[in-house]
Amino acid sequence: MTEAGVLVCDDHELMRVGLRMVVDGQPDLTGGRRERTTDHDAPSGLTTRDHQLTAWSDWGVTDKSKLVRLKALFQPTLAADGESDILMPAKNSHLLAKYLPDAQLHIYPDAGHGFLYQYAVRFGTEVNTFLDR
Repeated sequence: MTEAGVLVCDDHELMRVGLRMVVDGQPDLTGGRRERTTDHDAPSGLTTRDHQLTAWSDWGVTDKSKLVRLKALFQPTLAADGESDILMPAKNSHLLAKYLPDAQLHIYPDAGHGFLYQYAVRFGTEVNTFLDR
């Protein structure tokens, strides 16, 4: 876990360098996966979202009144989402930011679940700023 609580990673400096490489326009760390022109994944839809929500609900907190427990967590948290994310709607990120005492929220316009690819530079900059605080 990083000291900032945003990523599960043994070495947040490695993650920070990786994100800076994207921000600084260095070579793509994904090995070109973002640039595929053939063999694309099938688009996700509401059925996929519903299945993910069911899986999440089976182990997560299904009673929203229990979200108040988040107020006891004082670890700095960065919550980010695309405003049009159908897999994990942005309202969930708003809930996290509402209940976590030291949360920063960033919602990306005209973006879905892959907002971090659509806004790679902006997201990378915001993550680095968050980790540097």
